[in-house]
Amino acid sequence: MKKYLKLIILVCAAVFGLVGMFMIFAPALTQHMGKITVNINGSDVAFGGWKQQLPFSAESVKTLQASAYILAFILTLIGVVFTVLAILGKLGKIAPVVAAVCFVAGGIFFFLPAQLITPSKDYLEIPGVDAGVFRDTISENYKLGAGAIVGGLFSLLAAALSAASVFVNKK
Repeated sequence: MKKYLKLIILVCAAVFGLVGMFMIFAPALTQHMGKITVNINGSDVAFGGWKQQLPFSAESVKTLQASAYILAFILTLIGVVFTVLAILGKLGKIAPVVAAVCFVAGGIFFFLPAQLITPSKDYLEIPGVDAGVFRDTISENYKLGAGAIVGGLFSLLAAALSAASVFVNKK
């Protein structure tokens, strides 16, 4: 059993990393307005595309553009790749260390969607809209969604498991 402990730890780290990555489809930001809940998915924050209807108009405008929030998912993916390399026995003890560092960085980015959100150029062309005011409004009105919280926690758990695998002997 002790022989397979490192393998089990690394497989769990890879699975936790994958779960964190799939949180791109879950809400990263949530706003509760009475009985109405407005969610912005992680994919909308990362890649842009969230549409919003303009007041007193039938037009809707693309509100968000691609932002640095994509780093949460890219770093988590890199962590998963290095964890798989560690499972395969490649790169020695450096693979789980690099995986742990990537998982920690990705986990931190998961908790920053409101700070990393970027308004689109179309949205900034609306009179009275400013990028700083937009971010302040998002930070004040929206709270972290389940996807951001779960993604960050699972990425940090994957980091802990990857780091722990360095100290487990195969003997």
